[in-house]
Amino acid sequence: MDYETALINVARNADVSTQAVQMVWHCVSVIERRGETCTPAHLCWCVHDIAFHHWGQDAKSHLNTWGIKSTREIGDITFALIDAGLVSPIAQEHREQFNDVFNFENEFQQRHFPYRSLNRWSLSAIFVLTTIVAVASPGWRVNGFRGAIGSLIGAWVVLVGILCAAASMKSEFRGKLLGFTIAAVLIIVGGLVFWTASIREV
Repeated sequence: MDYETALINVARNADVSTQAVQMVWHCVSVIERRGETCTPAHLCWCVHDIAFHHWGQDAKSHLNTWGIKSTREIGDITFALIDAGLVSPIAQEHREQFNDVFNFENEFQQRHFPYRSLNRWSLSAIFVLTTIVAVASPGWRVNGFRGAIGSLIGAWVVLVGILCAAASMKSEFRGKLLGFTIAAVLIIVGGLVFWTASIREV
């Protein structure tokens, strides 16, 4: 059976258009390529986010035209794809779990992107980890694990000092003097700790 015939058969079994089948099939592929678990809720929100990205608040109309009028139809398409052997069975494989994942009547009127927010959190975690590695690496090269920890502590103390100086600029005169004094001490101490850990071998 060729691709077009399989697509038509799945669309007929799910009582939707071939475009709807392609949309759900694409979303399953996106989730699998990301190495994430494809659950009913995850898949439904993926369809929501991709449709909203392409058509904005007109996404609901496009999906309705294709035959997707609720998350239940996404489940019907998914099971038709599974029955046809075009996709692997998904996690938590129960048709009822596709019912009312979200309300089509109002979710497409809101900028609600739980699926994308997961990606944003992943990118934030990667940024934090790479920053930690970059800061710790000089100390690691010179003094090993102790140097890496020292580099991080020194950098964080300097950062606290900078934040303290920035906050002091909004204070009264006496507060400014005290704040800048504390900030200067923190920056100097942090710099010395970083230098000791990452530059001078101990």
